[in-house]
Amino acid sequence: LCRAPDQILLSTTETCAGWEVSRHIGLVTGSTVRTKDVTKDVFAAVRQIFGGEITTYTDLLNEARAEALRRLREAAAAEDAGAVVALRISTTSLPGGASELLAYGTAVELRSLAK
Repeated sequence: LCRAPDQILLSTTETCAGWEVSRHIGLVTGSTVRTKDVTKDVFAAVRQIFGGEITTYTDLLNEARAEALRRLREAAAAEDAGAVVALRISTTSLPGGASELLAYGTAVELRSLAK
């Protein structure tokens, strides 16, 4: 990798404050496919009856989102990007109770606007 993945800026907009895009590199993605734990599903079903947050699913989604964004940053770093702009996250249900979480955006090089 030319740049450390944790140095890659992420933005849901097409710009990053204080920077200008100097080169568009192209689409980068990061994804993960996860399934629910059957034993945790039993507790989630009970929670659905009584109401409230299903924290096991919240944790699962948070872990999946972090993994997808880590992989996105690695893909951008491999292209020597400085940022990923127009970042989006999408989910897809797959057979067997699995779900894919996909992070995607445009890898770009940045130039500082500071004088």
